[in-house]
Amino acid sequence: LLAAARPDDVLKSRGVAAEDPAAPAGGGGEDVQAAVDVVAAALAYNGLSVDEGYHAFDDDQDGTVSRADLDAAVSALQLDVPPGGVSALFAHLDPQGTGGVTLEAWRGALAAADAESVLRSRGVTEAVANPPPLRAPTGAQGGAAAAAPPPPAAGSRLQQSLDTVAAALAYNELSTEDGYDAFDADQDGEVSPSDLREAVATLQLDLTPADVEELLSHLSGGAGAVPRERWAQALAAANPEAGLQSRGIATESVGFPAVRASVAEIAAALRYNGLSDASGYDAFDEDEDGKVSLGDLTAAVATLNLSLDEASTTALFSYLEDQQLRGFIDREAWAAALARAGEDASAILGSRGVQEPPQEEEGGSASAPVGAAAAPPAPEAATPAAPVDLGPHQRALNLLAAALRYNGVSDEDGYDAVDADEDGAVSVADVGTACERLQLEVERGEVDALFAAWAGAGAGSI
Repeated sequence: LLAAARPDDVLKSRGVAAEDPAAPAGGGGEDVQAAVDVVAAALAYNGLSVDEGYHAFDDDQDGTVSRADLDAAVSALQLDVPPGGVSALFAHLDPQGTGGVTLEAWRGALAAADAESVLRSRGVTEAVANPPPLRAPTGAQGGAAAAAPPPPAAGSRLQQSLDTVAAALAYNELSTEDGYDAFDADQDGEVSPSDLREAVATLQLDLTPADVEELLSHLSGGAGAVPRERWAQALAAANPEAGLQSRGIATESVGFPAVRASVAEIAAALRYNGLSDASGYDAFDEDEDGKVSLGDLTAAVATLNLSLDEASTTALFSYLEDQQLRGFIDREAWAAALARAGEDASAILGSRGVQEPPQEEEGGSASAPVGAAAAPPAPEAATPAAPVDLGPHQRALNLLAAALRYNGVSDEDGYDAVDADEDGAVSVADVGTACERLQLEVERGEVDALFAAWAGAGAGSI
């Protein structure tokens, strides 16, 4: 008769792994009671009632403590319950094998628990009056640090989510500590579930709602808010380069600083033309189909003569590309990236001697395509100086003159602008500094030769 039975089905229905049938319902009573005592001690240590503990252990907040909820709580709190003990504990709390622990069964099991003995064995004499987020009791006086989260499985969705968050921090050049404060949207000192969801949405991270909830559970350890220490521990196991590479960016050749620099170049060009970030999106939409494709971005970069090569343009597109609507940059991702580039864009304009013009207000009329963007102002008319024959050095001079005109600087004002040390005379060092600051394609040898032909043999300044 028993040869035809299926005991595995019964064991699994009670949360017991068939390959490790540790104490199914009715067996291993002492071990089960010890596990119940440990759970009760954790509740007492955190100042939680039996009912409050039930809701704290209900990790997915569906009103019932499932096996997954129990596993997550035991792992997060690092309770002294072996894997087999968890199976036996769940079978004890769910004797009918329904797959969930009812509140009544939870109350009945914990009513007979001896939490005090467990606390005394660990040097804790009384529960904490106003405890921090849920944690396990230890022998350390004054409480314990947040339990370290268990490492996620390699290649799992959770690992990918952590890599994505770490990549966002690295892209914005934020440390793990600063990242915690950045994710704390309401600035109340802790990252709440709503803070995390808002940050994921704002940063356009490639995470599904299920990914976000799994990430929240992992980071918070079932405590609701994410403890700062646990945040640092979890992200220490993340791989930001993997997060970037998943978006098609080769970190060894491009990396975050280069992508950020590309965004800043675009932001500076928009500001120079008095365009808002939103209008800039429409201006870069060359074919006016309502979306910015790689072709649109490449064409706009060429039209504006931005200092982005093909690899940088492709890397920028790959980072901003909408992960659901492949092939286009999402408008919100565009706006978020440009908003973060504000200071960098101002620095670029300032380094080129451009006083930042007022931007078009958001919500204004749509801008014209990039090809119709305003040209830099024409230089003031000036009395021409006697021509100087520079021969083979004319190319370098042409580049410098073009840079001055692009920045709306007259030849007269250009002399003062190139005089880097402001001593009233332009030296060879001044010319070299100007070429570097303006990022002109001029070698140092060309600068020396240009200066000698310009100033005259043996002259120290122009």
